[in-house]
Amino acid sequence: MSNLTKYAFIIVTLLFYPSISLGSNLKTCLSGKYPTLCDKSLLTPEQLPQVHNAERADNLKTCISGKYPTLCDKSLLTPEQLSQVHNAEKLINKKSVSSSTNSSSGYVSYLNLGGGDQLNLTTGNIILDMGGGDKMNLGTGEYIMSLGGGDMMNLSTGDYIMDMGGGDKMNLGTGDYLMNLGGGDMMNLGTGELIMSFD
Repeated sequence: MSNLTKYAFIIVTLLFYPSISLGSNLKTCLSGKYPTLCDKSLLTPEQLPQVHNAERADNLKTCISGKYPTLCDKSLLTPEQLSQVHNAEKLINKKSVSSSTNSSSGYVSYLNLGGGDQLNLTTGNIILDMGGGDKMNLGTGEYIMSLGGGDMMNLSTGDYIMDMGGGDKMNLGTGDYLMNLGGGDMMNLGTGELIMSFD
């Protein structure tokens, strides 16, 4: 290898290595998952608010599950979010102790009855599994039809419920976003309502 080739390689490496490093740092920062690995000094003023929002969103997802209180940075939460997190933590603690619950406003709890059927502990309505992913609420008469790919349609209201991936759902009729918290639990980010599943 000639000296000229070596020098050209070194110059190209020096010119492009910082951008590779900056791009990798930005990707890490924008994930919101690793704030301690994010070098904020390398971010532009436009990128900094995006990174802070990503960190807050990821922190909220961790906190709102109620399952990891030691990983939750409560200083990043709004007062409303903090209240929701406290409620989620209480419900998780109750869930680990007992399979029964007392529901209050803001929470919907379901008890699996077997065969895919569920009892809504808040309203007392039974939701029947009609097969093929379809469900029928015997109390209200609402019929939810599976459209495949995780998408559903409420035939009573006409609302289209789109599968957003990762277990999250969005009601295109109301705009409500249901975030999957794991274990069958969901949170309506529009209303703050927790939907807990008790097996």
